[in-house]
Amino acid sequence: MLRILVICWVLTILVTTPEACAQAAKLHFSRITTGPVATDRASTGGVSWIDYDGDGDLDLFVANGYDVSAEQSIPQPNRLYQNQGAGRLVSVPSPLEEAGFSSGSAWGDFDNDGDEDVFIPNQSLQQNFLFRNDAQRGFSLLEDSPVTTDSAHSFSATWADVDNDGYLDLFVSNGGLSGPERNFLYRNQGNGTFTPITQGPIVADSIQSKGAVWVDYDLDGDVDLFVPGAPNAFFQNEGNWRFTKINDLPFVTEPPLLRSPESAAWGDYDNDGDFDVYIPYPIGEQNRLYKNEGNGQFRRITEGLPVLDGGYSEHALWADFDHDGYLDLLVANWGSPVVLYMNRRDGQFERQVYGDLGTTVSFASSVAVGDYDNDGDLDIIVGHWPNEPGSGEENLFYRNDGPVGNWLQLDLVGTRSNRSAIGARVVVRVRIDGRLETLTREVRSQEGWRSQNSRTVHLGLGNAQLVEEVSIYWPSGHRQQLTNLRANQRITVTETPR
Repeated sequence: MLRILVICWVLTILVTTPEACAQAAKLHFSRITTGPVATDRASTGGVSWIDYDGDGDLDLFVANGYDVSAEQSIPQPNRLYQNQGAGRLVSVPSPLEEAGFSSGSAWGDFDNDGDEDVFIPNQSLQQNFLFRNDAQRGFSLLEDSPVTTDSAHSFSATWADVDNDGYLDLFVSNGGLSGPERNFLYRNQGNGTFTPITQGPIVADSIQSKGAVWVDYDLDGDVDLFVPGAPNAFFQNEGNWRFTKINDLPFVTEPPLLRSPESAAWGDYDNDGDFDVYIPYPIGEQNRLYKNEGNGQFRRITEGLPVLDGGYSEHALWADFDHDGYLDLLVANWGSPVVLYMNRRDGQFERQVYGDLGTTVSFASSVAVGDYDNDGDLDIIVGHWPNEPGSGEENLFYRNDGPVGNWLQLDLVGTRSNRSAIGARVVVRVRIDGRLETLTREVRSQEGWRSQNSRTVHLGLGNAQLVEEVSIYWPSGHRQQLTNLRANQRITVTETPR
């Protein structure tokens, strides 16, 4: 009790609201300091939560870059941690350990065979890695595909079904921190092969592309592409592999003061049914939040903590950590603590400190969330890329210990759509505190800066015991509805025929 009172006293000084103390008493994160995930040392280029073995719990893949302790740049092996149940993660040997100056990973079932394949971009002009996952034979490297024979300074990648034909296509961000380069876009032919797209605005310009995100910003049923970088670029999907480069959106036209952003976080933080975007900026510049006003219009938010705070921000993500039905904001910084902003449900946010989370200085290159221990709340992994070896190379691992409000988790399986259901939009109607709320989520591959969150759709429900309606808008164009789902369960939803 004394500890909670002290925390509340500190929070009152920081945010001056009694609601913050009530929230702090509910939410608690424990930093895990034992086990290989917390003790292995490397320069981590990206973290991803994924159930690669299909056993129902989340495994962890850590992509590593060069060895900062070596006089010359030496690539470090990647690491795959298998979840043994009860939240126990152990390092397992895998072909994915191949060293390659790796910069994140993008997971998706590109051949629709029921298990997760992975693309690993490498940032040193060497070949990228595409591993096919076979449940019987494990991972095998595809060496004769243009996806792996093309080389560049590849810093990020993400899957999406660009043409909604039921097969995942791949975008690769090139240039990154190295210099301007053309990006790669590959069309999935549906037979295990890919064809490079060589025409069109996405691959035409030579720019410094960083952590790209596919998002259906206009809710028309196909995914559009935002590429943070120097400069930022936004491409609207017109269908049939035609894209229009949009130059009049404020997050494209408003240049950085010092250095271009490395990532962007898209999420419906105000529960109005469309996706807003938060852009973290490095080198002391204030981060930016743009509210989606609908009809292709965005308004920059200029007041409030998420945009008044600054630092060397690498990555951000939206997630409902306290299960009140509104997305909170997690911002990972390089050279300062990870920051958690709790959504007050009135358009404002409060910066909160939960023990070690929010106080420990990190050199965060990446961050991802997922319910690795299957207890119904979201846990956090922070990947480190420091400038020097020793203490501080270890990644930060936080377990969410609640207690918090009610929740619902949905695992989506496409049939006419891609099996991973990437690009599916979920709209949930639920009464929280007597008020009807509309929660909107989208299933994505890698997003932000070199990281991938769990693809399980996670929904906080507050005090609601029942979800009145769930509408799933599949990439195939099919709309599927479920009604009267009880809270506090995880269910699998398979796409039904039309």
